[in-house]
Formats: sequence, structure tokens, C-alpha cells
Amino acid sequence: MNKLYSGVCPVMLTPYTPDNEIDFDSLKKLTDWYIESGASSLFAVCQSSEMFLLSSEERIAYAEFVKANSSVPVFAVGNVSENREEALEEIKKLIDAGIDGVVLITNTLVKEGVSGEEWQEAVSWFLERIPEDTVMGLYECPIPYKHLITDSEMEFIVKTGRFAFLKDTCCDAGIIKKRLQIIGDAPLSLFNANSTTLLDTLKMGCAGFCGIMGNFNTRLCVWLCDNWQKEPQKAEYVQSVLSVASKFGDPTYPFNAKFFLEQEGIINSPETRNANCARVTELDKADLEQLKILFNNTERLVIK
Repeated sequence: MNKLYSGVCPVMLTPYTPDNEIDFDSLKKLTDWYIESGASSLFAVCQSSEMFLLSSEERIAYAEFVKANSSVPVFAVGNVSENREEALEEIKKLIDAGIDGVVLITNTLVKEGVSGEEWQEAVSWFLERIPEDTVMGLYECPIPYKHLITDSEMEFIVKTGRFAFLKDTCCDAGIIKKRLQIIGDAPLSLFNANSTTLLDTLKMGCAGFCGIMGNFNTRLCVWLCDNWQKEPQKAEYVQSVLSVASKFGDPTYPFNAKFFLEQEGIINSPETRNANCARVTELDKADLEQLKILFNNTERLVIK
């Protein structure tokens, strides 16, 4: 596979201090945990990072800090703002911070429901103003609405020759298969964000995983991406574990993932700025404890 990126790229969380500021001490431990677990790259500013609830200055500081403390490539969304000029200014700051890849989210480029031609024009506008040596990515972020890339838009993306990776959130193995066919031999890595379809799409030629399950257990995601061909029976089992565990991407996420990592001593607090995010109940906590047991037993079975 002639792709620049592959493996597991966790969608990073944002830990907070009691004063509701970014907890950089926890962020350092979190960054280390992802990398020690085998992550091949990091998505430092994304939806799981609560990027819409961080200021532009906080997003830049977050990305710059992760880059300074990472031994693997670091990506960050640059066009959180729907205002093109503001987004371009933030992208320039990310480039100045040394980020390895700048990501465009597909939904802030245009208003919901506009034509494909307008979307392509918006992408072209940014590409004309971003240095050609900048590694670029795309992300079908579900907030404020999900803009899934059409076949014609995918063909356009490939023809630009500017994009190195796509975080795919269609959650449909059939659509991913078609996208991979369009990509062909182009050096564009498709990362699946959906745990349930991961193994099937790896068999199709998907480059790796970039989804929320990496915030509960990066090691098993890495194992599956690295070993599905060598140990197919174990891969089927790990896939089933990840698929069932993915149901924890519920209304308590990302609080539940932060709570899980707090219990592991990786971050100091599970708090989130998302006022709509439900906090975990005592029953939820019991579920998460059972999830930990499931992960530990699975690791003992498959990871040598």
C-alpha cells in the first residue's frame, strides 16, 4: 500500500483542570499513553477534543503542546470556523506550530444542502492559499451536520493530489469499498472511524482506524490493524470485542471515556465543557468496570 499514513490514529480528548482550563499535565500523560499503546499518529484537534468548545487560541496551544510531546505525526483541524479568512488564519498558525498535517472538516466549508460544485470550490479556495508542501487531510465531522463526501467529490479530492488522509465517518462498508476503488493507487489513506466495520474494511484496503474506541483501548485497535492477516481467528474475536465495546459511544461520551481513563490514572478529571453530555450513573460505572475486565482478558488472550 503506497500510503503515507496507516495504523491507529486516536481522536484525542481534552482533559480540564478544576478551573475549566486545559489540563496540560494530564494531556502529556494522555499523549504518552496513546503512543505507548502503539498509536502511529494522533488527531489532536477534533470533535472528541471538543474543538468547537475551545477558543482558537486554545486549539493552537493544544495542538502545539501535543506536537512538542509526540514522537508520531500530529494532525489538527484548521477550519473550525465557518468564516474562511478566520479559518485560514488558524491554519497558518497550525503550520507555524509545526503540525504534521492540517485537516479540513467537510461540513464548515459550505452550508448544509448546497451543491457539490460549491463544496469543491470551497476546498479549492483553501488549497490555493495553503502551501503545497503542507500535508492535508479531510474529516467528515458529524457536528454541526454531517457532510458525507459523494463519489464525484471523492474523485475531485483524488485529482487534486493534495490530500494524504481521510477520516471516514460514513459507517458503511459498502460506501467505503466504493471510496477505496475511487482512491485506487493514489497516496490517500482512508481511516475508518467505525469500530463495527473495521475488520471488513481493513480487508478491503482501509489504511487504519481513527475512532473513539481508541480512547478506551488503543492497544486492541492497534493489534487488530497490525495482525488481522497473520492471525485471522483472533482478529475476528478482537473485532467482536471492539464492536460490542463501541456501544459506549453513547450520550455520556466523551465524559465516559474520560472517566474510564481517570480510573486508569491517565488523566486527572473526567469533566467536559459539553453541557449536553450526560454524566455517568452508578450503573454506567459498573458497565465501564466490566468493559475494563473484558479488555484485560482479551489482551491476555491475543497480545503476547
